[in-house]
Amino acid sequence: MSAVEVLEGLKRRVQIALDAAEVSLEKEKRLKEVSKRIRLDGFRPGKVPVKVVEKMHGTEIENEIINDKINEAFRLAIKDTDIKPAGYPVIIPSETAGDMQFNVEFEVMPEVKLNDLTALAITKKTASVESADVDTMLDTLRKQQATWVKEDRAAENSDKLTVDFVGRVDGEEFEGGKGTDVAIVLGANTMIPGFEAALVGAKAGETRTISVTFPEDYHAAGLKGKTAEFDVTVHSVESPVLPEMNEEFAKNFGIEDGNVDKLREELEKNMVRELKNVLNNQLKTSVMTALSEANPVEVPEALVMGEIQAMAQQSNFPQPKDQEQAEQFMKIAQQAFGAEAEKRARLGLILGELVKDQKIELDEKFVDARLDNLAATYEDPEEVKTHFKNDANTMQQLRNLALEDQIIDFVVSKAKVTEEASNFQEIMNPKRA
Repeated sequence: MSAVEVLEGLKRRVQIALDAAEVSLEKEKRLKEVSKRIRLDGFRPGKVPVKVVEKMHGTEIENEIINDKINEAFRLAIKDTDIKPAGYPVIIPSETAGDMQFNVEFEVMPEVKLNDLTALAITKKTASVESADVDTMLDTLRKQQATWVKEDRAAENSDKLTVDFVGRVDGEEFEGGKGTDVAIVLGANTMIPGFEAALVGAKAGETRTISVTFPEDYHAAGLKGKTAEFDVTVHSVESPVLPEMNEEFAKNFGIEDGNVDKLREELEKNMVRELKNVLNNQLKTSVMTALSEANPVEVPEALVMGEIQAMAQQSNFPQPKDQEQAEQFMKIAQQAFGAEAEKRARLGLILGELVKDQKIELDEKFVDARLDNLAATYEDPEEVKTHFKNDANTMQQLRNLALEDQIIDFVVSKAKVTEEASNFQEIMNPKRA
């Protein structure tokens, strides 16, 4: 067995030689043990010949012995070092040294040295819910409850059009570019930018050819930035009739006594909570980005692959049927999640070192705050909190999130924080704002 060899980056290698005679003796021993336990037709229990067992399970048993001995030798090789392996080692038969010679390749955890937290520059956005924001939200709720009346006039913003359309790029129809009896509310911005605006003034029975350009961030790669022409036939134009802000309206949104002022109060509470959550998430992103940029760390591939697998599982990737399909799925997952997975792995290393370096222990008040915020969305918060407290998995997830909250709070207390005033609409609806 050789000393630990330093390869590129975080990769290391240990050369291990096994004693073929020892492997052979151990194999014979295990074959005899199996022969006493195994049951086969035509043989009495405990009387199956070793040669039969050898033929059936010899290769499998020998591989188990080799793996056991290699793992034992590997543990001994790094026992008296400060090496912390990242992920599982890979065992590779030596191509030059002959049988029973192996290379064990692995990665080590990087050394993480944190820079001064007081040098971090963090932007913290601030905003509040104003009376006008509540008015806007109530108008939105009214629009969601609107009824529609057919009109014999040119379409205006807020009207609903029922249309057929066929799209072409470079004169050719494309997948997903055709629709029949599609409802479009002008000004709702549910279509490609420019599509709805081009239909203002259209009448029922009219066909228009409109030109629009797909955004550069459009989900279909082949259409990004492309200009398309659509033939749009309008079947009907309908105008909205908004419900009155009255007792019936309030009851539709869970206010049992129909009190409109109470509806407004409940709506404002929800808006305040949602705004706080978004602002906290934006602050968290700002802190995490600052920490990552200020503390460059080489990330082991094994940690990145672990994050990719976790993200694929959360995204409900299908289970592979065989090894070939598993490799195909992993390539797809690497393309989809690779960059984000590396970012998460890096932050995991940085946050782990920060917790250790600053001796941060979870403060239960952050757990309580998480629990209160989660339960507040339910009709009976106290009952929900009791239910969650009896669910070990949920509480562990909450405690993990609470520790992140505590870390953010700690970093913000040390860093250079610049507050940036904003408003509810800019925070909650940035594109529309």
